[in-house]
Amino acid sequence: MRVSWFRARYLLTFFFFVLLPWQTRFIYRLSPLGDDVEYGRLSLYASELVLGFLVLSALLYGLQKWRTGAWSLRPVTLNRAWILGMMGVLLYGVTRSLFTGDVWSGVQQTTWLLEATLVVMLLMSGWMPHKAALHGLVTGLAVAAVVGIAEVVMQYVPASKWLGLSRHIPTEGGASVIETGSTRFLRAYGPFPHPNIFGGYLVVGLLIVIARADRNRPEAISSGLLRRSQSSLLAMTTLFSIALALTFSRGALLAWLITACLLFLFHRSTRFFLGVSLATIVVMLAVLWPFTLARFSNEARLEKRSLDERVTSVKDGIAVWKQSPWFGVGPAQFVNTFFVQPADPWWQWSPPHNVLVAALAEYGLVGVLLLVITDGLFIMSLLRGAGDWKILFWFIPLVILMAFDHYLWSFYSGIMLYALFAGFCALSVHRHHTGDTQQLS
Repeated sequence: MRVSWFRARYLLTFFFFVLLPWQTRFIYRLSPLGDDVEYGRLSLYASELVLGFLVLSALLYGLQKWRTGAWSLRPVTLNRAWILGMMGVLLYGVTRSLFTGDVWSGVQQTTWLLEATLVVMLLMSGWMPHKAALHGLVTGLAVAAVVGIAEVVMQYVPASKWLGLSRHIPTEGGASVIETGSTRFLRAYGPFPHPNIFGGYLVVGLLIVIARADRNRPEAISSGLLRRSQSSLLAMTTLFSIALALTFSRGALLAWLITACLLFLFHRSTRFFLGVSLATIVVMLAVLWPFTLARFSNEARLEKRSLDERVTSVKDGIAVWKQSPWFGVGPAQFVNTFFVQPADPWWQWSPPHNVLVAALAEYGLVGVLLLVITDGLFIMSLLRGAGDWKILFWFIPLVILMAFDHYLWSFYSGIMLYALFAGFCALSVHRHHTGDTQQLS
């Protein structure tokens, strides 16, 4: 029975992480704001179904152990206090949703927070086999990177309901492009709804691959990726770096640059792979220099408008928060609350491009305080387990991404990206602290 349980959860874990970058989903309610609007849609993603089976298998396994007397509930210690904090956040989210104009949008976002919490817990407990999680995510991102590169080469993203892809072409409004003169250059979407989200996932992929190359660290020595050759790790580093450059995501590139520089200073054994990654990105940006210059210039028409819209969205977020400073307007309600100009294109409607402002607008001071306390307890538990402040390197890119965009708060893929940073950080702490490799927990 032990072998069959392990095999089932290994396969489920592998497929969950392979599917996570892909936006295949069943949309069972369109947005009240319009058929093409993302905010307010109710969806069930393929990866959510796989996660549901993983949670169900964990519950059945626990019930079996409890009935045989081989398992009992553990007391809540200080290291697990963050779980109680997260339960408070979830209860707050559901309760607050009941008093909004679109209850089910709020419940959906709260469900995503619950699922992200479960991913972290399943990784920490070992129910998600570590090797399956690593191999699955790297495999899924490798395919996504190839797709993203092909999109840039073809300057076209085809629509596919089975792969969760929407059509994007440079000449159509709403596509994420770089404009130089009369030329519109399509950025790499990969399988995601926006290049910025793709960039965030590639940063996680680079962190994981380079951590595996750091053979002097216990978590790298015990990982399944150690069996891959150095050339394979180098190929993944190069592939993810090329795709990251082609997203032209300023937030993701900045997050990776700062993180890579810090790792270069404190982890000598990673310097070769970090150097390859940074050199690859520089070469790609140099080859596409006219578009690079336009992207990072405040003078280009689209970039200037983009920056203005971001600043405006943050100001709007603060204005909405001031309307209900203590409890916010409710989960996933920002666009509904601020939507006053239906003549505007749908892609101009978005939450504030800053997670803190977006959370304040929707959860208010009370909800954000719950989130801050929960995050603080989680980080404290990691620091106690690792005994090394360098574990916080995992959160540096996360903080930068949160400062410049909203998807880590408003989209399923973004909330799961937060879970990846937290979960793989916790996983590395657990493996460092216990010396566990691939045991059944």
